[in-house]
Amino acid sequence: MIQNTDIYGYDYYDCISEEQLEVAQNFLTCVLDTIDILSMLDIAERFSIENFLDEQIKNLERLGLWVFGNRKVNKNNMATTVIEIYSKDNPLIQKAHLDASFITK
Repeated sequence: MIQNTDIYGYDYYDCISEEQLEVAQNFLTCVLDTIDILSMLDIAERFSIENFLDEQIKNLERLGLWVFGNRKVNKNNMATTVIEIYSKDNPLIQKAHLDASFITK
């Protein structure tokens, strides 16, 4: 989602504790830093960054926060990526309950 991003936006909502705020800010800083250097990394370094970001997302989830992303490419081929962090209980998040029998194995 963040590869070849030209414009980056972010926001973090619902952070009610200092720990949530710190982890959210650290994650977003890491995403921005990754956008800046991604094109210079070899494949092994990219895997390391992906694993690190995955761990950061898991840390956010443990604190009750979910990460959402949106990417748009305009007619001039400029990519905009927006990363947002919300509380899992935010009423704006629409949740669906899936019937397990519909999931293929």
